[in-house]
Amino acid sequence: MIDTKKVLTMAGFTEIPQDILKIQTNFSEVQNWIQQTDFNLPLEYYGLPQHNSFYKLFKTYKAKFDATPHLQACAFILHKYLFSPNRYNWTHNLKRTTIDPLPALILLSGHNTHQHNMQSRKFDTYQQEKHRFRIFETCIRGIDVYKIPGSEISQLIWGSLFINAHIVEFARLQFELFKFNYPIPNFTPKDQFCINIHVPRGDRLPNESVSKSLSYATEYIPQYFFEAPKKPEYFIDSWLMDKKLDLYLPEKSNIRLFRNRFEILHQLPESSLSKFLFNTSSSDISQYPSDTSLRQRIKNALQNGEKFHDGIAILKQEKTK
Repeated sequence: MIDTKKVLTMAGFTEIPQDILKIQTNFSEVQNWIQQTDFNLPLEYYGLPQHNSFYKLFKTYKAKFDATPHLQACAFILHKYLFSPNRYNWTHNLKRTTIDPLPALILLSGHNTHQHNMQSRKFDTYQQEKHRFRIFETCIRGIDVYKIPGSEISQLIWGSLFINAHIVEFARLQFELFKFNYPIPNFTPKDQFCINIHVPRGDRLPNESVSKSLSYATEYIPQYFFEAPKKPEYFIDSWLMDKKLDLYLPEKSNIRLFRNRFEILHQLPESSLSKFLFNTSSSDISQYPSDTSLRQRIKNALQNGEKFHDGIAILKQEKTK
């Protein structure tokens, strides 16, 4: 049997959930999986050869991967753990210090599962194309956004939600089928399943597009997510829900209008603001970009010692219409 903790530690993991440590496998099972997995298919399916930097980096790393049994075992264990229709959300830590394309490789190994899950949920062409683009985006984000030679483990976790077909996208927003199996402070949904709203980075947040997203979600989520009730409750966990953020927003800003749709319930100790507002994982505030008025105001506040927090909020019922 393979020592799960040992091979993941050798691959650079510093924090491993107990659920993963319970997975048992052997090198024969790993080799059978390797022989059955053709990485050229997902590379083409997700359009990754179009990104020259990622494609070259991946090909170089794949040669190393093919010659390194502990990396193969690590990939199989995480593939086996993450890609399951019964794994609805991520509720614990998985940390890794090593930066390389291993997270992207594991994500691409879920290609067949991804196609099967989209077909099972009867995703239309629009949803399938959105999913293909989001996996592409997840694989190349480390190189393009964070300027690192690979992918962060957080991108693998995020990408697994698409592989398991637990996210749909309408207009400006994404909606994740979320199974309520751990406490969200001050929030007790009426049903075991609720919907977690995500705001893809990069574009503006026009009020009319948000309204369109919520309208489509009301109509189509019961069609795609059969587990959810016909009128599920919606919540968001985001830097956009910091209670202090209004102090830095123009009176008629799109973000303020978006925030007004929610009731903020709880402030978390951490903040994802650096990643989603400044597109960096650096803690050096002086290097944060200040090319927009919001970035400039928040950067100044951070330099003056202000602390920000992600917030959990629920969508006001009348705002789903």
